[in-house]
Amino acid sequence: MPLPFNLKIIIMQIKVIKTTTASQYPCGTKLFVYEAGNTYDIYEDLAKVFLKEGWGKKEDDNKVETQDLADDKVETQDLKLETKPKKNANK
Repeated sequence: MPLPFNLKIIIMQIKVIKTTTASQYPCGTKLFVYEAGNTYDIYEDLAKVFLKEGWGKKEDDNKVETQDLADDKVETQDLKLETKPKKNANK
């Protein structure tokens, strides 16, 4: 089912200096291990954290890319909520 709106994010190419586990998507639905020595396309907010903390360096200063999140599959999970009957305190 397509999203009812156009959702795009800015991607930065980051070469990872320190292996770090972080969210793979801006919505935080999936953790991913970014391994030192590898270069990844990382969404802008997380890429800025990598740069600020010294966990990575920007690989290509001239590259600006956007990714349409509407094309990505979003995993969902149904939650089962159980309610327990209230105990009557007046017994």
